[in-house]
Amino acid sequence: MRSSILTRSAVAVASLAVGSVALTAAPATAGTPSGVTRELIANSARGTFTDDNDTATKTLISKVCKSGTVTDEDYTSRTFLSSLDVDGVLVRAYVDRQEGVENSGRYCTFAALATVAPYASLSGTVTISADQLDRSARVSEAAPLSTSFTLSGDVYVTDPITDPDYGFSPTGVASGAVTKVEQATTSTSRVSTPKSTAVKSKALASYKRSIASAKAKLSTSLKKAGASSSKKSAARKAYAARKKAAKATLHVRWSSDKKTVVTTTVGKTTTNPFSISADNRF
Repeated sequence: MRSSILTRSAVAVASLAVGSVALTAAPATAGTPSGVTRELIANSARGTFTDDNDTATKTLISKVCKSGTVTDEDYTSRTFLSSLDVDGVLVRAYVDRQEGVENSGRYCTFAALATVAPYASLSGTVTISADQLDRSARVSEAAPLSTSFTLSGDVYVTDPITDPDYGFSPTGVASGAVTKVEQATTSTSRVSTPKSTAVKSKALASYKRSIASAKAKLSTSLKKAGASSSKKSAARKAYAARKKAAKATLHVRWSSDKKTVVTTTVGKTTTNPFSISADNRF
């Protein structure tokens, strides 16, 4: 972006780090403002390579800093370079400034990161740091300030920092991990379930009743057949058929396993580390 009133202020050293660092402030949490999307952060990060009006960054500032109109003179931003998995931008702004009124605005410094791919999430810690300045002497006067935030979700924006010491020229590095979840695949199989003793006992009892009934019918048929050999032969064939059917039923109820349909869903996850840096010095 163009040089701004911020860049014409005294230059301090600031840093942004994600990962394991020594902190001088307690960890804080941030809620992503409504309307801040992966696409908005990606467009803001791409826009910082040029001096053109950066609509995405201005929109981001308005949402994060809850400010009015943002002009080119009121902010600077730098992209985090480089990662295939993460888009990020480091922004410092001076918002709600009234023309001709000294010290009428307020500082707003923040970082915004987002995963490149959908169905992914960030992890790690982002820390924004800045030297405390003796503004009259233009030198550091105390230990660096730092504020820490824990990354989460596919879009993450730090709470805006309004301390003027954060409103000068930060540099940044970031490292962490992105966990991606690929689309789940589903498979179906049939699994055999052995019959229980109770089921087998019930099947055997039913078989015995069927055989007894078949014998009774055979006895009755033979008596009615009298001296007719053809009728007696037909009765014995009918008995054999009933006996065979009873055995087949017993086999199904006793020996055959129950087939159960089992559905298995598998979603593959991958975790990739990232290391990116941003330079906001002018």
